Amino acid sequence: MNAYALCSHEHGDTDGHAVFTICTQCGHATELHEPELDRLLSRLACEQQFSTRATMVELSGVCKDCAND
Repeated sequence: MNAYALCSHEHGDTDGHAVFTICTQCGHATELHEPELDRLLSRLACEQQFSTRATMVELSGVCKDCAND
């Protein structure tokens, strides 16, 4: 989807890593931060000698509200 979501809260020490869940029916998006996934993505980039500036992962599907309709 490669969507753009405006974020209005502080990220603290997340190094720009974010996971977005995006409902393909209603468009609801949620931003999540998962340290374990951050470590995995950092390790994969390091193994490729790739320096990341930011990482965004998008999960598209159907939210619980749309799934219950």
